[in-house]
Amino acid sequence: MSRPVRPYSLSDRYRIGDRVEHRTYGLGVVEEILGPEKVQVYFSEGPRVMVHGRPAAP
Repeated sequence: MSRPVRPYSLSDRYRIGDRVEHRTYGLGVVEEILGPEKVQVYFSEGPRVMVHGRPAAP
């Protein structure tokens, strides 16, 4: 069963296989965790390195 699509957010944390909807790039799937605050997401136009898990600004 596939996971539900989530709107992309800098503060959310993602796992491999998560599906995200980005305002500019559209629907993507998390392919790789690159570090504590970076993931690689595959979109129809190719992969993008995206920020995740960043604390919200005060």
